[in-house]
Amino acid sequence: MIYAIVGASGSGKSTISEAFDGFNVSRIISHTTRRKRIGERDDEYYFKTLNEFDEIDFIERVEYSGNHYGISKSEVDEKVSNGDCYVIVDRLGVEQLKKIYDNVVVIFIYAPIKDLIHNMEKRGDNKQNILARVNNANNTGELDNFDIADYIIYNNSTIENAKGILRNILKPTIYIDIDNTVHNSTRRFVEVYNEIHNSNKDWTKVTDWSFKPELDVSYNEILNIFETDDFYKGDNLYPSLIQAISTLKEWGCNIKFVTRN
Repeated sequence: MIYAIVGASGSGKSTISEAFDGFNVSRIISHTTRRKRIGERDDEYYFKTLNEFDEIDFIERVEYSGNHYGISKSEVDEKVSNGDCYVIVDRLGVEQLKKIYDNVVVIFIYAPIKDLIHNMEKRGDNKQNILARVNNANNTGELDNFDIADYIIYNNSTIENAKGILRNILKPTIYIDIDNTVHNSTRRFVEVYNEIHNSNKDWTKVTDWSFKPELDVSYNEILNIFETDDFYKGDNLYPSLIQAISTLKEWGCNIKFVTRN
């Protein structure tokens, strides 16, 4: 997958994207002609002169507040060939990526303008630059990318909360067919009931977890049958299911139960 992160300047795109580190998702690094900010790592951008920049084959390139930014095709191809990756882009970048690649997931990070200004001040941007970026966000619709987003992260609380939302997006979701689970457990329950009572009740006639109308059982008897060792013989339905769910959660998967009804 290519995760495309979009949002206005100061929305927290770079900081929130640090959450990718725990998921073996590599970063597609953009090229830029702007100067490196104080405290900015060398691996956040490929910093180039304008002449060097003009020699590169870009998927998309933009001019932003007097500086040039771009994503090279060779960089994207290299990262995609090694697995999942992410890139911080604008709306045009998303459109260009989708023209070439099928597996693009767009995550829009939204923050109110007052928070954008605060974040830019905090990182050391001067007032003139902040004003230019805010005006650009308003003029280009950077605050209104909801329509192209597969996921939206509202960065209006703590940065750790926003990172947590991104981590939940990245976790694989496992869907468990609860219809099949319920049917199998109902069948097993009636089998054990028949063994205990030497009866021949039909499990397919059971309509709910009171086991009526086919069975006339008390709540205590239901608990006793579920707790008996006999219930877990044969297909080991519940221990297997519980162990599988527990393991999947340890692996960081989201578990969702679904029903055809």
